[in-house]
Amino acid sequence: MSGAEVVIIDAERLVVLARALVDDQGGFVVSVPQRPSYWLGVSGPYMATHIDTAFAFTGEAITVDEARSYAAGKLAQAVGILGDVNNDQQVDVADVLLVLIYTLSDGPFVAPNQGDIALGDVNVDGQIDIADVLLIMTYVANPLDPTLPAGIGLTTEQTTVAGTVEQNRAVLIALYEATDGDHWRDNTNWQSDAPLSEWYGVTTDAEGRVTELNLNGNELTGPIPAELSQLSNLQHLVLNNNELTGPIPAELAQLNNLQGIRLSDNNLSGSIPAELSQLSNPQYLYLAYNELTGCIPAALRSVPNNDLNYLGLAFCRDGFGSTTATGDRAVLIALYEGTNGDRWSDNTNWLSDAPLSEWYGVITDIEGRVTELYLGSNDLRDSIPAELAQLNNLQGLHLSDNNLTGCIPSALQFVSENDLNDLGLAFCL
Repeated sequence: MSGAEVVIIDAERLVVLARALVDDQGGFVVSVPQRPSYWLGVSGPYMATHIDTAFAFTGEAITVDEARSYAAGKLAQAVGILGDVNNDQQVDVADVLLVLIYTLSDGPFVAPNQGDIALGDVNVDGQIDIADVLLIMTYVANPLDPTLPAGIGLTTEQTTVAGTVEQNRAVLIALYEATDGDHWRDNTNWQSDAPLSEWYGVTTDAEGRVTELNLNGNELTGPIPAELSQLSNLQHLVLNNNELTGPIPAELAQLNNLQGIRLSDNNLSGSIPAELSQLSNPQYLYLAYNELTGCIPAALRSVPNNDLNYLGLAFCRDGFGSTTATGDRAVLIALYEGTNGDRWSDNTNWLSDAPLSEWYGVITDIEGRVTELYLGSNDLRDSIPAELAQLNNLQGLHLSDNNLTGCIPSALQFVSENDLNDLGLAFCL
């Protein structure tokens, strides 16, 4: 940049240069209006004068050796505020000057106030150059400029929090779009620049991270986006009394701080994800009055406050039921073998490679999952195998007028339609 003139002007117009093109000689390709306030010109013959001026801005100086001067990149983010070269806990015009002077210096550099010139590498490219000068100038003119690197002007802890808040904002926007937010009963401040705590139904912690979503009865429609699992600080999820459809995302189990879920009174379908059993310490779980099928992960029995008995579903054996048509096939084989299937009145296609829907008395959904069993008056003998409760999607079970003995697996009593009371058998304890 030898011989090229670089101009720093007052903060109101720093952004003019910050967005300017730079030619191959290092000069700015822009016309900057000249104003008397805070005017500094730097060019080869006058460099020493302006180095002294920079020190007048920033106080006592110490020498930083060349090796440390280039210790930039990721290390800079770990040790302090990006852009705060003079270590005064703010990024201002003094830092702009210091980084500028560094780019024009050939020898060892002097950073004041025990500062670290490495913190001037705000674009984290491993070098300190005119690109960093422009970014710091932009920050001074507008700290909220969206083109700025996330770490400039923030400590590492602040950067992490700010990143989380922005991620939370993106997740909430995904929820808004997935559930037709434009037609919610109340969408005050959603998708605005207001703090997330001012968005309707959103509660945040002191740093602005989402801790609660309460959109009860707010006319949400459509699926629950899996992106909700990225709200790492979420403690309460209340999306009940709406018109939500589709499955409950298994990804919700990734929310380690989640204390409760209210999703009752919607149109949710699909089985309850077994992964929800992995929630660390849920205090409530309300899922009734949906269109859920299958069985309930047994571990969810221990949730202190729940409405699981109102689902009309059985609890899965050992906490897990079959989750594929192949798993359902294995359950039916266990039923066949446990009830003397070779002697049934009709066992057409049982144990064959035919689709389960072609096995006598078996009804399946479009995915091949067993939804109903009609095996009444078919000479089934011995006891009902416990594996039968693992048919996650089972909604109808008809076994009357057979020769069954023993007890009935208790989880089967929650199958929506059944004739188990007609068997004359007790439920297993």
